[in-house]
Amino acid sequence: MMLSFLASGWTFFFRWPVIRVSAEAFAPASIFLGPAFQALAFALAAGLVALLPSAPLGLAGFLGFVVLSAWSGFFHDDGFADTADSLGVSKFDDSDATLDRIHAAMKDSRLGTFGVSALILLWAFRGLSAFLWGIDWTTLAVIVFVSRSAAFGAAWGVGRYVRAANARRSGHLMRSVGPGPFLIFSVLTVGLLGALGALSPWWSLVRLSVWLGVGVGVAFFFLGVQARRCQGLSGDLIGAAVCLCEIFILVLAACGLP
Repeated sequence: MMLSFLASGWTFFFRWPVIRVSAEAFAPASIFLGPAFQALAFALAAGLVALLPSAPLGLAGFLGFVVLSAWSGFFHDDGFADTADSLGVSKFDDSDATLDRIHAAMKDSRLGTFGVSALILLWAFRGLSAFLWGIDWTTLAVIVFVSRSAAFGAAWGVGRYVRAANARRSGHLMRSVGPGPFLIFSVLTVGLLGALGALSPWWSLVRLSVWLGVGVGVAFFFLGVQARRCQGLSGDLIGAAVCLCEIFILVLAACGLP
């Protein structure tokens, strides 16, 4: 049972190794495994690079982002770009014609100007954090975990309590996840961050709590606004929220805040 649940979550987020999970066996709650799986994938890639004796400073952290994105099929990056493209075709009204343009832009496999700009912005922040701001790869792995946890937690709240998120254009699994799995996810996330806060002065409990709180606030506001604009909650919007949380937390870490 547990192995099937783990396989369900892995299949949702990663492209390799391929694990065959039938539609009937897929567990929607397994999407809450994403933050831990992605942080571990980042740490594995970055940690291996960090072991190389002549690796330039910052390379481990940056390649951690590269490997994680490639391994997951640019899962969140794609959502960030598609959401940005949808902003470019929106007139910020809720007419059927505008909604059609918004969702057509999100489903279009081609990148527009807004999508390319969003990806350049995202990878610029990732490069700056690793090479210029000097954030070490272990801290970046924690930021990967915190940003995804914040975005997924906010997505569950929006999907559960914002009416527009369950409107006619909604198409995400968050609305099918009950409060039980979310409570377990929240307790495990807080417990893990508390343990990390006790291990290192850099990962102080106050700092981690602020990062998580800022991430939840940013994601909840963004997803609430976008759910109303798009008349639904989608995977692209959640992917965009993940990337926004990551950017905000990277800036906090670079500034030494709190």
